[in-house]
Amino acid sequence: MNYPWSKDIDWKLQSKDKRVYIMRDHNWSFAAWEVSKIENRIQEGSLVVHVDSHFDDVPDGLVVRSLFETKSKEDIMKVSRSYDRSLGQVPESNLMHIDNFIWASIGRGTIEEVIFVSSDKLELNVLSDVREEYAHCLPENCKYSSKLFPNTEEFLNSYDGEKFCRVHR
Repeated sequence: MNYPWSKDIDWKLQSKDKRVYIMRDHNWSFAAWEVSKIENRIQEGSLVVHVDSHFDDVPDGLVVRSLFETKSKEDIMKVSRSYDRSLGQVPESNLMHIDNFIWASIGRGTIEEVIFVSSDKLELNVLSDVREEYAHCLPENCKYSSKLFPNTEEFLNSYDGEKFCRVHR
């Protein structure tokens, strides 16, 4: 079956109330978070619950070209654009990718906590290790933290809706 989004790396849509974003490639999550911050729909130091088969926590997102100079929605969209892997393109090393968008938003102070729900067997990057190489890219008062749940069942058993809202305000 051929879906309209399947061959378009820029495919994304947003609900009318601007609270739900659906996109083909993960790098557009960065755009959704950063535009939401500009529009005062989320605050600095927000929480992300990332449910995926892999972590997408590559810290080179902190050195994406124009990451810290970007202020407008238009510029955020430009920074968020990635490359088409299906065409065999070799990306520049300082582009947003489908696996480094989380650290880009950590660097901008938008995201401060991530709950990973993933069966990925790799190790999560921790702030102390990332700080060694990328200290100049992190906010001075960066308090990034993460939690890992190996599956949705364990995550859902750890939080009910009321407790989740109370703990993560």
